Amino acid sequence: MADLPDLGNVSTNSQSPTLAARDVLLRRLTFDLHGLPPTPTELRDFGNDVRPDYYERAVDRLLASPRFGERMARRWLDVARYAESLTLRGFVLPDAWRYRDYCIDVFNSDRPLDQFIAEQVAGDQMTSDDVHARQQQLVAVSFLLMGNTNLEDQDKQQLEMDVIDEQLDTLSRAFLAQTIGCARCHDHKFDPIPTRDYYALAGILKASTVLEHANVSKWISRPLPLPPGEEAVYADLENRINSIDERIKLLESRLEPSPKAAIAVSELPGIVVDDSQASTVGEWQKSDHVKPFIGEGYLHDQHREPGAKSVTFAPQQIPPGAYEVRLAYTAGANRATNVLVRVFSADGESTLRVNQRKPGDSGGQWTSLGRYRFEANGQAYVMVANDDADGHVIVDAVQFLPLTAADALADSSVTSESA
Repeated sequence: MADLPDLGNVSTNSQSPTLAARDVLLRRLTFDLHGLPPTPTELRDFGNDVRPDYYERAVDRLLASPRFGERMARRWLDVARYAESLTLRGFVLPDAWRYRDYCIDVFNSDRPLDQFIAEQVAGDQMTSDDVHARQQQLVAVSFLLMGNTNLEDQDKQQLEMDVIDEQLDTLSRAFLAQTIGCARCHDHKFDPIPTRDYYALAGILKASTVLEHANVSKWISRPLPLPPGEEAVYADLENRINSIDERIKLLESRLEPSPKAAIAVSELPGIVVDDSQASTVGEWQKSDHVKPFIGEGYLHDQHREPGAKSVTFAPQQIPPGAYEVRLAYTAGANRATNVLVRVFSADGESTLRVNQRKPGDSGGQWTSLGRYRFEANGQAYVMVANDDADGHVIVDAVQFLPLTAADALADSSVTSESA
């Protein structure tokens, strides 16, 4: 094709084009139709072919190869913005490969262009008695869903319109060879698509439900039809899997009772100061998202304003004596590893750091801050602050446990673990 513009000049000057060498000719053909060079065997066979239609035979062989569809489909997949994941947290599209294979099959089977377009725009509205054809019609509509959209957007109406805008932009570029995205907001004097027509097109797409909304929305999935015999086998396997899943849930529920979501302060030994009884500096957020917790929930600093927030746990009355002091929190991956904790006792101030990404002692929500001595009318309180915190700081409760009770609790824990 690149040589065609020069043929006119050659003919005008009573000249004839020079025939390309056979190896050069086959390389041109193979690169053009397959995107890869010919093999040494193919070059040898093509060079030794003495039949008069050797060239046509080579073209037919290359067109009949599955590699032809792979080469041609790549161009269309670029137009269809094909990808197997979104930029959103590496969100994977697990069935995107089906659309890729569909496009390859379209080119290899020489499907009519109008059918190819119709299946991609409205394949779910088409019908066919052939199961494979019906599968391909449903897969083809993935063309509309390949867009890289922010599925985390919490304004779901805005998200739906953004999806439609992306679909319209792709449709216009692919089939009209023009962009119409500007018409979402305003008319252009010389553009053929005004805002009115844009929203008429958007209304057609808005009539379809394509997303299931949650914190992170997702595309609606639909099972592909199967031949009657395979459909029955699949249904039987699905029923067996569901039955096994129910059995697993039943066994797991018997294995270990579910922990209580909330633990009442009155159920705990020693002196417990809940976060609801503590004094705070700065803005702390109340939450009950991660369980279990003490009382009605816990506080977190929202990972904001480091050094400006603190919570002080001070018992109203504590008998003189030695105590183990323990801090309750809900562990998590986004917690701080260096929570600043100060314990004020008869022996002065003790400072330590707590890693709240790890569960407390024995895998629970309590972690020991050490053993301290408290005197009558002396200082007795614990302060938790978010100075230099590298994550969320969580405060739930502080427990002052008399040493006799603490030792007994430790002994029972060891016995339980040994058993």
